[in-house]
Amino acid sequence: MSEVLPPVFRRDGEFFVPTDAAPGPWSPKALHGGPVCGLLCRCLEQAVDDSALLPARLTIDLFRAVPKAPLSVKTRVVRDGRRIKAVDASILHEDTEVARASGLFLLRTEHELNDPFALEPMPGPDGLETGSLMGGRRPPGAPRGFHTVIQARWATKGLGPQAAWFRLPTELVEGEATSPFARAAAVGDFANAVASRSMRREPGVRGPSFINTDTTLYFSRAPVGEWLGMAADYGVERDGIGLIEVALFDTEGRCGRSVQARLANRRNPGPAKS
Repeated sequence: MSEVLPPVFRRDGEFFVPTDAAPGPWSPKALHGGPVCGLLCRCLEQAVDDSALLPARLTIDLFRAVPKAPLSVKTRVVRDGRRIKAVDASILHEDTEVARASGLFLLRTEHELNDPFALEPMPGPDGLETGSLMGGRRPPGAPRGFHTVIQARWATKGLGPQAAWFRLPTELVEGEATSPFARAAAVGDFANAVASRSMRREPGVRGPSFINTDTTLYFSRAPVGEWLGMAADYGVERDGIGLIEVALFDTEGRCGRSVQARLANRRNPGPAKS
């Protein structure tokens, strides 16, 4: 029998209460960036509530640990034009802002398809083994959370640029259908993991650890299906500060891009599965 997974958040009045599916690997008391990104995207979409508008850009600032505690979200419409809407959102723990986002929504119109620089489609998730985020099995006693709930199918092995498919197999907010954009935002935070595997220089050895301090997602259309593919195509690090970019795919082709700024995190390198 397959494991019954809890939603990532439950509602309690105006509050979003994180479940055991929300923490990250660093502390059971702090959320993974994925749930933060997904929740902010969900609230931005609800503030706009217009299917004619495409959330073309979503930028999330992850400047503080988000506690595993009841959270509230405040949104503010910055620009309410017919063709362009800009909305801000903040996650608050009590009276402290712990994360924020800005969304840019653009009006969809009938227009000739123009995609002269399209990348080759990423091989689909079908036929790939479903495994853990970083490859291999989860060590006994390792903390559970969003990083263990997420399903990953790695499309590449060995060294060099990596590509993987990710799926959120549960509800983001209990009792709500998760939109394609909120789902993509929640798993889009794993661009950091794809980049970290891409920048390894020796087989079986994990490289320096980085935490992403933000995530910017660009969408050319709504992602299709439950699996979101990520293919790393740029990464650089100088003086403990990194920049990475991954192309986003669904089973119909490329649908966007994720860009992250990363900060070196002090941790001794250890063995890693190739």
